[in-house]
Amino acid sequence: MKTGIIGLPQVGKTSLFVMLTRQQVAQRAHGNPREAIARYQRVLLDKLLDNQSQIQAQIYQKMGLAYQELGDPAKAQECFDRAVTLRLKP
Repeated sequence: MKTGIIGLPQVGKTSLFVMLTRQQVAQRAHGNPREAIARYQRVLLDKLLDNQSQIQAQIYQKMGLAYQELGDPAKAQECFDRAVTLRLKP
């Protein structure tokens, strides 16, 4: 099932999205970084984020932290590099 958030500009769509995706952070904090990574990847596939480069950057950064926790520095670095690239995007 796909879900979308629609609405007028500046009404809080991004804030709602961030609140809904905070459970991935909780997964990582509760010692389940593999599940958190899987959820981050699913969120990144969602078309709602196509024009949300700053949110994508946050997700890649958090995914990098989860990979670090798993002891995979190469994948962590890939995620961090992607996050930096997205943050520099206008």
